[in-house]
Amino acid sequence: MKTPHLFALTAATLVATGFATNLPAQTLEGVQTGMIEQDGSRIWSNPQTVVRVTVTLQKESVRTGPYARYAQKYLGVIAPLNNRDTYTVVSAAIACDNSAAGPCAATGAASAAPAPGAAVVSAPTPVSPMRSDTAFVRLPVNITSAVAKSPEQMAADAANMIFKLRKQRADLVSGDAGENVFGAGLTSALDELRTQEQDYLELFLGKQFTQQVVRTFEIIPFTDGRSYTVCRIDEGDGFIDAAAGYGRPLTLEFTPEPTNIPAAPPLRRNDPFISFIFPAVTAARLVDGANELASGRFPVYQFGVVYNVAPPAKKK
Repeated sequence: MKTPHLFALTAATLVATGFATNLPAQTLEGVQTGMIEQDGSRIWSNPQTVVRVTVTLQKESVRTGPYARYAQKYLGVIAPLNNRDTYTVVSAAIACDNSAAGPCAATGAASAAPAPGAAVVSAPTPVSPMRSDTAFVRLPVNITSAVAKSPEQMAADAANMIFKLRKQRADLVSGDAGENVFGAGLTSALDELRTQEQDYLELFLGKQFTQQVVRTFEIIPFTDGRSYTVCRIDEGDGFIDAAAGYGRPLTLEFTPEPTNIPAAPPLRRNDPFISFIFPAVTAARLVDGANELASGRFPVYQFGVVYNVAPPAKKK
């Protein structure tokens, strides 16, 4: 005889497995545990909840220009002298997947489940590159000179070109030059001069570009575990391993809510019974020190309760 795999209890105090961050009060659905029969086969049922944490970092990169050390001398500005990358957390999200109850506030296919308490880390995914061109413009070769120039002399030439382009743009705007340039032609000419000036300025000031990096972590909570270090974030290195000795930890905290399930009908000694596990609605929050990055309420089987009931009567 095929035994039922689901068992429902309804009470005003129960919170439902609506599998969303805001769960309405309705029916709480339990899943049979232990050896069960399914599609003519016997399988071992041990429902567990996998929690997924997705973190997005913004990577701001600075690449120094070849003439950075001459910027103050020829342009009167101070330019960065070292390449650097800076990572900051811009967003995070928490979702869960119940192996027995199906997807729970999560999208996409589930990956292989981690060991309890451990984290499975996805490969970093760079998205939304705003600017990633790190090449610098090269000065045109002066064919009238056969003498190689030093870097400082080339920096002086680049600075002179910047001032020349600025003067040309000012002449166009004031009308002192380009009397036959107007309308769309004038706009196009000004844009081209501005682009050329920016290319030469980057030889001194370097380039800056921004990129976002996304990682997803999966954790199976322990029955008595309430806090887990998902990963660590370093301002210069971005994502680092949770076991590393440096960086700020991102911590996932769980607070199960009381289930208030009524007591099961009493069973006589040695009577057969079927066990059902009911997930506990659990408040989850991801924190970075004192800052909360994400939160939600989810049904988690590991924090739930087991309910034993008599098996259904056999048909005569």
